[in-house]
Amino acid sequence: HYRMPNHELLIDLKRFNRFDLTFIQGKRVGVDFTPEELLTQGYRAVFLAIGASAANFPGSRGRSLPGVLPALEFLYDVNQGRPVKVGQQIVVIGGGDVAVDAVRTSRRLAPHCLGHHGVPPDPRGVPGG
Repeated sequence: HYRMPNHELLIDLKRFNRFDLTFIQGKRVGVDFTPEELLTQGYRAVFLAIGASAANFPGSRGRSLPGVLPALEFLYDVNQGRPVKVGQQIVVIGGGDVAVDAVRTSRRLAPHCLGHHGVPPDPRGVPGG
């Protein structure tokens, strides 16, 4: 929950209580359950909002070097108020919404960070993205 301030998240969660919603977390689609199984259990709709819940470094060399961080870990640490060191030069590998969030957060921590190069993010994601 790095994209939204905690107080706003709590407000939204209270709003969700007005609806008959079930959140399934920590389960694997296709392993622990299938959407078809949920529909047969009486749910009228199944919304898969999986997102980028974990870093994906398939075959990447150098991922354990000092200064190399998964973007989600970086964003979570900043959101939790943990000290995060950002150097004079920053590179964000990727071009999705998480990459843009990492760039925007880096720019707040180190204003000399200029931007990103890659696939444009979904413009509906976050204002200013």
